[in-house]
Amino acid sequence: MIVEVLEVAIGQVPLFYQQALFLFALIGAGIGGYIDLKTTEIPDLVPISMAAVGLVIHGYLAYTLSSINYLVWPVAVALGFLLFGYALYYTGQWGEADVLLLAAVGFLVPYPLLFFAVNTAQFAWPFLYLVNTFIVGGAYSLIYAGILSYNTNGFTQRYFDDIKTHTKELKKIIILSASGFLVLLLILFRIFSVNAVRAKEMLVAQMWVFVLFVFVIFFFYRFAFVVDNFCFRKKVGVKELKEGDVLAEDMSVGKSKYSSKLFIGLEKTDIEKIITANPKKQVWIKEGIRYGPTFFFTLLTLWLFGDVLFLVLGIV
Repeated sequence: MIVEVLEVAIGQVPLFYQQALFLFALIGAGIGGYIDLKTTEIPDLVPISMAAVGLVIHGYLAYTLSSINYLVWPVAVALGFLLFGYALYYTGQWGEADVLLLAAVGFLVPYPLLFFAVNTAQFAWPFLYLVNTFIVGGAYSLIYAGILSYNTNGFTQRYFDDIKTHTKELKKIIILSASGFLVLLLILFRIFSVNAVRAKEMLVAQMWVFVLFVFVIFFFYRFAFVVDNFCFRKKVGVKELKEGDVLAEDMSVGKSKYSSKLFIGLEKTDIEKIITANPKKQVWIKEGIRYGPTFFFTLLTLWLFGDVLFLVLGIV
């Protein structure tokens, strides 16, 4: 019922306006991502400007095409992205600026444009964009973490020290996981009546692959752990604190207590209290991956290459 009510005819949207929507979304996401990389913040002016442009274009299309759906659907997509984004924000996965930038992109491009290298239904588009955002974002995050670790003095030594410390843990993981995998294979061989010779060959081959897989996952996990606890920590004076900064240590200021386990960053009043209590104090804050450029790269990828998930799986 909702699908029928909100349905729009994308083919009726003149190509010029589709190109304008895409261009403003791409430029806005690009500017927001660039500023995020340079300053760790995205000014509210960026998503607000994008939303204002989208409101004008979608409003004009709704008027000229005689259907309010051309405005209602973009609003619905933006609201859906806001709800989804704030769920990630309140669990500490994204910054608030990322949420607003995602909603602005969704408002400007709420359906697949005709010149995109992806062909999907209007109502599948928001889900498709989100899925591709996480795939592109995952690749971007790996590259970002790799560059950051390379440029962080002492990271290599810290990483190898961490690996040495957890060598016994790795042995236990391999023994336990390999034992479980071996039992699973033997059960499967029994179920599918695999003969002894063939079972032995498959067992050797599969166990080598599995152990290698465990090694890769372990080293990657320890890499991510060290990056998070070594590269994404920064010591600053309390006067340098900004709204949204997340503490990496517990603090008490009078009757107020600030836990490093909280996902939401400091508010302006919190910073004022901390500065007033001890203006010369230095504190550790957490820094995360500057995720803003992801929305730009996702738009670019969908335009030029299509659905990344299908490309990865070799479907298209």
